[in-house]
Amino acid sequence: MVPNNYLIFTDGELLEQIISNLVSNAIKYTPQGSVSISADIIKKNTTDV
Repeated sequence: MVPNNYLIFTDGELLEQIISNLVSNAIKYTPQGSVSISADIIKKNTTDV
């Protein structure tokens, strides 16, 4: 399990790929039960062009 308040600094495309891979592996290796994720945007960088 990832600790609470774990910060990630990356671009959206890479983050989407990381989350997709993590969820896919979690589903693959969870024989029964469920898989859940949660995330919050703490600060959005508006200076990107």
